[in-house]
Amino acid sequence: MNRMFERITTEEYYKERYQPTIYSKPPEGPWVVTLDNVATSEECQHMIELGAKKGYKRSKDVGKKKFDGTYDAAESKTRTSSNAWCVEDCWEDEIHQKVLRKVENITGIPDINSEYWQLLQYQETQFYGKENLIFSGHCSEDT
Repeated sequence: MNRMFERITTEEYYKERYQPTIYSKPPEGPWVVTLDNVATSEECQHMIELGAKKGYKRSKDVGKKKFDGTYDAAESKTRTSSNAWCVEDCWEDEIHQKVLRKVENITGIPDINSEYWQLLQYQETQFYGKENLIFSGHCSEDT
């Protein structure tokens, strides 16, 4: 992971293309970096529409483990968004695949080693509590 963050924050290609902003990095803290221009406004809008087509539903956290090894879904008070999973036709969508290839290029991780994208929708009063934050990406402040 450290090599990936070093690469995207020091190599000219990534610096010019994505204007990384470093908020923290080792040894002072964990890597916290934002990248601009990963997706265009049009690509962001298309992804939002794909989520709407799938149907945004109230986000759930993993609940208690059931006897069969699966987990219940639990409504969280620290995560109030709605989400849609980008599967099937959404996953195969040409625009989604274009953005996915950009993410693969940035991270160096092929999509086969990742889960389906979770498309999130936040209304003005909704939030994602900092105790939940591991990695987050966004298109713009108004999406």
